[in-house]
Amino acid sequence: MKNFLCIAMFIFCSIVTISAEEALCIDLCGQWEFRQCGSTEWKAATVPGCVHTDLMAAGVIEDPFYGRNEKSLQWIGEKDWEYRRTFRIEDKERLVSNVYMVLEGVDTYAEISINGLPVGTADNMFRTWRFDVRDALKEGEYEILIRFESVFRHDMPKYLDAPYRLMAWPNNDQSDIWLSLYARTAGYHYGWDWGPRLITCGLHKPVYIEAWDDWRYVGAQII
Repeated sequence: MKNFLCIAMFIFCSIVTISAEEALCIDLCGQWEFRQCGSTEWKAATVPGCVHTDLMAAGVIEDPFYGRNEKSLQWIGEKDWEYRRTFRIEDKERLVSNVYMVLEGVDTYAEISINGLPVGTADNMFRTWRFDVRDALKEGEYEILIRFESVFRHDMPKYLDAPYRLMAWPNNDQSDIWLSLYARTAGYHYGWDWGPRLITCGLHKPVYIEAWDDWRYVGAQII
């Protein structure tokens, strides 16, 4: 019986491996562009990353961790931001039964579109997002646009409408309300006794398109 189970597991793992190897992948990491919503000027961005690192690389802001620079950078978290890049789809990726855009880390409230067509939204920094984009893609070049909404714009109404309001610990002199409770995002963005308050956004993990036929085994799911 033990030998039978070992053989069965070997066959199953072999099938899983073959299925995974057959998936085509289009890597969307690397060079992107970003801008503050409403601006006409796009600047170079890097994915994975975040808006603070991209602003610093572009020379727009100073190092947030130096001196008291944190004080002058609070406006970043209050603004909406857009990221974009182009990519190509070939017939070998398009002419399969499954084509998904995978975003392993989206921080935090975002709307994703391809050539102006909405394909999904995100509201949780701590999970992977998968969007079926097969019907949105034909052969050729495409632009992916991701619009990040300010957590203040999104979450402040939740705080103001709550039957009671939780106050933040006075460890950071700019954290006067406990707004982080209303978002699935990293609590340290809002300031801690050991770190500055830098409420950011962006794609902090890999982004790619997967294309495959029939089914695949991913973790504990058959998709």
